[in-house]
Amino acid sequence: MRLVAFLILGLLAFATNLGDYFLCDDFGLLRAVRHGGPFGVWTHGPGFFRPLVSLSLWLDLRLFGLRPLGFHLTNVLIHSLNAVLVAEIADRLFVGVDTPSRKPAAHLAGALFLLLVPHAEAVVWISGRADLLATLFGLAAFRALLAAEQHRRVRWLVVAATLYGLALGAKEAALPWPAIVLAWSLFDVQRTTLPIRWRAAGPLLFVAVFLAYLPLRRLLLGVFVGGYGGAVHLRLDPGLMLRNLLLFSGRTLTPPLHLEE
Repeated sequence: MRLVAFLILGLLAFATNLGDYFLCDDFGLLRAVRHGGPFGVWTHGPGFFRPLVSLSLWLDLRLFGLRPLGFHLTNVLIHSLNAVLVAEIADRLFVGVDTPSRKPAAHLAGALFLLLVPHAEAVVWISGRADLLATLFGLAAFRALLAAEQHRRVRWLVVAATLYGLALGAKEAALPWPAIVLAWSLFDVQRTTLPIRWRAAGPLLFVAVFLAYLPLRRLLLGVFVGGYGGAVHLRLDPGLMLRNLLLFSGRTLTPPLHLEE
């Protein structure tokens, strides 16, 4: 029921964008999968190692042809699934708060994630699917890690590792997840009663997948930084980083402004 509710909310929120045509990078990605097959973005595209994105676009192309509506619906579905996972994780993290507001608070967290203004670009722009899929599998990996600790089952750790690997196969933006898991492991007071091996399992597991991904990426791409290259992806300019931090924080907290020229 939660998925249905969030999917309806997502369709209502993005209804005006479902009829939008392809835009900018969409044409290059579609050309790549049209001529290169399921992994054309990797083999015939700009040099990104994002097999899950390539596969999903190829499937949409087979299902919907060159009709943008189907691609937009897929993006909304993935974003709605992400909102469900946010609600699930929030519910699990609030487990120590045994009050009537726990469930509504978890639902609110998912709804806010679904409707957050900065997320709109990834949803309405078909090429933004890379971010949506990386988020989907990253959140699912973290949820599986929570299940592993809750039930003390190694198989859930295997699921978490597999899902994190899939997140890396969607976009490089999933690389920081080990740091996120480490921060959660250190500062979540509810975990203090866990044996040390379970507290350490999550961070070590994510780091292991991260370290396995890097040589695989180097082997398959020939470089560590593919796509548009280090000049775009690794601009370690402190001024630019501070500017973007302030800009994106402002976008998160304020509605979009439509200014007339």
